[in-house]
Amino acid sequence: MGGAYRGGFFLERLILGLGARAAAALVLLTSAEYRANLLISFFALYLHRSPSVADISFFTPMFTAGFTDEQIREWAETYIATEGSGSVDGLVAWIAEKERQ
Repeated sequence: MGGAYRGGFFLERLILGLGARAAAALVLLTSAEYRANLLISFFALYLHRSPSVADISFFTPMFTAGFTDEQIREWAETYIATEGSGSVDGLVAWIAEKERQ
């Protein structure tokens, strides 16, 4: 597309009807940027702080291993409900304990 349009690659293809919406959504939802932003929002909501680079590096492989954001959110909500509050180390230990049961 010419002119003043400055959209991204996928948006331009969707506007032109050259790409499937599902494929564009999958690329977006599996991108490192989306996952990092999702983790940032989880940390703010459940731990009331911003994640460190180490935190992002730790949790990002969970997505690569096939865990969904819904699973991670469910774990965090259940952990906070049972423990009251916690830390990343506490959440990880709690998940590991639940997985062994």
